[in-house]
Amino acid sequence: LVHAASAVVVLWLALAWGASRSAATVAAALFALHPLHAEPVVWMSGRSDLWMGLFALLALWFSTRAQPVAVAVCVLLSMLSKETGTALVFMIPLLEWLAAPVTASSAHSSSNRAQRRRVERDGKSVAPAMAGLGLVPRLAIFGAVVGIYFYLRSSGLASMRAGELPLAPDAATRFLGAFGWYIMKAVWPFPQSAFVSVIPQ
Repeated sequence: LVHAASAVVVLWLALAWGASRSAATVAAALFALHPLHAEPVVWMSGRSDLWMGLFALLALWFSTRAQPVAVAVCVLLSMLSKETGTALVFMIPLLEWLAAPVTASSAHSSSNRAQRRRVERDGKSVAPAMAGLGLVPRLAIFGAVVGIYFYLRSSGLASMRAGELPLAPDAATRFLGAFGWYIMKAVWPFPQSAFVSVIPQ
């Protein structure tokens, strides 16, 4: 059911990003039926991947609807479902920057021919308005979400201390240590073990 819901959100997202109805349906069907998703769907232990994916897709879809609070809630739920959801903290601002509205006047200076053709055809912006709030309030909301996430993670890890690493004396050092650890794993994920013996707290 979670995977089916994710496929529906893929359909919505493709339509919001300007795909035709048939192309969006094909994309959603491919997402729903692709064998790559078999393991998280049939394995109970893969449910965290499914929930993370659903909330991540919803965060992306809400970003096309100019609803930053809903985006922030979905980002937080995605990160709490699985650590991989932290990629959204970088992905959504990057997508907003890449999907800045293209007007007829700026389209001619754009190197993207597809965007120019679409603007010439229907005279509308290529990307939906993603910024319901100004930049500073959106960054503040994202910052609050990331702060809440790392506070909850730190509190959870505190109950699992194995004593391998001394706890840093101040919250800022702990925050930077944990954040840096996740960034390092995103760039260099090896060793790929399901059991991590030492996590910066």
